[in-house]
Amino acid sequence: MRFFADWIYKIQEWFREVKQRQLLISEFNQSAKAIFLSGEAPTHLHAKTSKGDKNYRHQYSQYYSGFRIVALSGRQLSSEELKEIARVILDNNALVRNLVINGFDTLEIHGENDKTGGKWRLKDYILLPNKQS
Repeated sequence: MRFFADWIYKIQEWFREVKQRQLLISEFNQSAKAIFLSGEAPTHLHAKTSKGDKNYRHQYSQYYSGFRIVALSGRQLSSEELKEIARVILDNNALVRNLVINGFDTLEIHGENDKTGGKWRLKDYILLPNKQS
């Protein structure tokens, strides 16, 4: 009977984690939509999950560990523009920490018609305070 209780608990935990990841993506998309509609951003960003890069895995990585952002601009974006979008995300330490703790290990930025884009290992961008001895 104990095995069954442990199994149910693991399923419940998994659903909680999935819900948190979906909420993070939903909140990102709502914010990106609002900024685009207000005219503050020239490009609409839309986030979704992807397989990620298996070489970027860490102890919290989930099965679909990529956080993919598709930039909808009506034109092909340059690699510099894609890097600028990534920089905005990666410079937000709270967002990067939230992504990592929710099982994402790869940030991917793509244009709307591009199969190619850029990818970054999220854990490399977590800023931790320096401990003084």
